[in-house]
Amino acid sequence: MERRLGFLISVYMSANIDFDTKTITKKDLISIENKIDDYQSKYENEEIKQDTLDRLERYVWVLETLGNEYSPTITSNYGIVTSRSNVITSGVENAAIERIQNLEYAKFIETQINTLNAEYRELIVMKFIQREKVSYIRKKSKLGRSTFYRKLDKALVVLGRRIAQALDELPDE
Repeated sequence: MERRLGFLISVYMSANIDFDTKTITKKDLISIENKIDDYQSKYENEEIKQDTLDRLERYVWVLETLGNEYSPTITSNYGIVTSRSNVITSGVENAAIERIQNLEYAKFIETQINTLNAEYRELIVMKFIQREKVSYIRKKSKLGRSTFYRKLDKALVVLGRRIAQALDELPDE
């Protein structure tokens, strides 16, 4: 609550309102509303970027673990456990189910990345999947430092919104 109040006071003060007259015009209110909208938009974009970064991190992890380490194996100490619902489960079944879910997740993220324009897709793939150095990416894409980060942020926001939209469109199970 205190942070919100402090923010509102700073917005109010930055709106160039004359405190001596103590009258607030409609123009002042519109200025304050616009600043609040800008702040909320920036805050939402930061949340979207963080969520997208988390998803990309999981995507890279899935790609790295789908190799031999992740494939189910049958060993001599394999056990079958029955649950109260009389459903038989095993480590092999659980590993197979988890592998299928991870493959589906990887395909979903790849599909969403492929919907991006070529520039955004290249930035995301090189930075987060291929893990290239920023200097190399900037040199290859011929972007300055601030332009690179601005475009990368925009690409993450666009990808995050597309992922959210695609998740909303999925049927409920």
